[in-house]
Amino acid sequence: SGIDPEYFKIIKVPMDLTTLQNNLKSGVYSSPTDFDNDAELIWTNAEKFYGKMSFLGIVASEMRKIFNKCKRKVMVKTVNGFYEEVMRLNNKI
Repeated sequence: SGIDPEYFKIIKVPMDLTTLQNNLKSGVYSSPTDFDNDAELIWTNAEKFYGKMSFLGIVASEMRKIFNKCKRKVMVKTVNGFYEEVMRLNNKI
């Protein structure tokens, strides 16, 4: 599958953007915090596995910043507003 066999030895709770998107579409998340926690897993897993100063670690850090910036704009809304905005953004992906 192209995944380094060491990955699952180092990363105990894997998460990726495709799984995050599928979870969102299928209604897995019962709160914005659940969604946020899974997104954070993506960034922390990349930094842990590849190293914070590696290319992929730096990309993960930048993605976290973008995600958090967008999240702050959305979080001022109601929970329903949050989900509507996330679904709208999801459709752009």
